[in-house]
Amino acid sequence: MSRTEKLYVLYGSQMGNSEGAAREFCNLIKSTYNDDFFAKHKLPSLEVETTCIQLDDFLEVKHADYTKCLVIFVSSYGVGQAPLGSYRFRDLCDEFLTNDGSNTNILTGLKYAICGLGDSNYTTFLKNPTTIDQGLQKAGAKRLGELAKCDASAMGEQAQDKVIQKWSKDMLLPLAKALAATEEVDTAKMQAETIPLMVKLDPDYTPPNAASKGGSDMCTYIGIGAVVVGGLAIVASQYM
Repeated sequence: MSRTEKLYVLYGSQMGNSEGAAREFCNLIKSTYNDDFFAKHKLPSLEVETTCIQLDDFLEVKHADYTKCLVIFVSSYGVGQAPLGSYRFRDLCDEFLTNDGSNTNILTGLKYAICGLGDSNYTTFLKNPTTIDQGLQKAGAKRLGELAKCDASAMGEQAQDKVIQKWSKDMLLPLAKALAATEEVDTAKMQAETIPLMVKLDPDYTPPNAASKGGSDMCTYIGIGAVVVGGLAIVASQYM
């Protein structure tokens, strides 16, 4: 009997391109991961259940309900900022990068793949995907493969859609191997240590009332809220 593994495919998208790429990746997994694929690569057969949602919904709705692997499609907006649906996730990664080292093991055991979309006409090309990548690594996660660099201004074989397609296909095997691995990953610990940071970064965030995966006792997460004063409206977008 095949084992079931859950997989979040997450996106932050200003113009819909990153979301579209994420949903296409889910379709690719569904059409590729079957008994023949796993047998061909001498892997145990798996049922992979994909959930495709915004990065911020993973934090605020799913309450950082980590699985052993995450796949991320994300662009930049304005001067290297996060696009729609990924503001809080970017804040979290910034926190990982700027802390005193106390959060460096929060995501130990997590594996992730990240596909960055952008436009090299902007000086902040791939700033947001790169920051997210660096933040996850600082927190102890390990990246599968390379950070994809998908350029809306590129042509020919380097055209953005072709790079996304190639990266997606190339990621299927390393992702399958990571999902099939049998070592224990303490995703409940990741969640329990991420939620206080979310409370700290967003005073409006409401944490769950109960510990999630282990069926353990009710717990309360306490954090210190922060107030941000001032803002800047940016109209330039990197089309993703």
